[in-house]
Amino acid sequence: TVARRVCITWMSLSLLGAVLVGLLGSIKFTALANPEVVFLELAEQVLPPWLMGLILAAIISSCVCAIDSQMLAASSALTEDLYRALWRPKAQAKELVFVGRIAVVVIAAVAFFIAKSPQNSIMDLVAFAWAGLGATFAPIVVASLYWRRVTKSAATLAMLSGGLTVITWQLLGWNHNLYAILPGVIVGTVTLILVTLVDQQPSLAVVALFDKVQKKINYNH
Repeated sequence: TVARRVCITWMSLSLLGAVLVGLLGSIKFTALANPEVVFLELAEQVLPPWLMGLILAAIISSCVCAIDSQMLAASSALTEDLYRALWRPKAQAKELVFVGRIAVVVIAAVAFFIAKSPQNSIMDLVAFAWAGLGATFAPIVVASLYWRRVTKSAATLAMLSGGLTVITWQLLGWNHNLYAILPGVIVGTVTLILVTLVDQQPSLAVVALFDKVQKKINYNH
């Protein structure tokens, strides 16, 4: 309970601070060429040099910490969940380390070219990322909580179809008319339902485990 309250309080304060910075920046800089640097411009105008340098160092430090963690997580997922699980189940540790290093280089290169494009703003990239995550995982997360009939094949195809719908929607340029997460979630949900209905029912062990978890949830509430 304490951890939950601390988490919610900290998140609320962080979001409130970000919103206030944006609002104050829009008032002070009415004709800012690049709105994404409003925080830096505002810090330069209202803070002493030493404090601005400290804030910039904190921003760079947080970015580096987030980037290296995300790159390592993505590299580990590609190495263990794709390379080892699908192609080389008997791969040795040395081989996996080499593949992981190659994956880090490839991920960094792709991220660099995406960020280097002048047509991509930070807000657009974040919106695209959230649309992909939401369309990929939202249907299966919600369905797995309430529908014990969901199968492994249905979950896999729902995630693939939802994510690919968002990517296709973005590449075709339709994101300006309708946010890509909506068609992605619709396609993923429809795929999940259809495949579940035509697929074989889950085993009795899976159904029993689902019912057991549901009972615990209902008991705690």
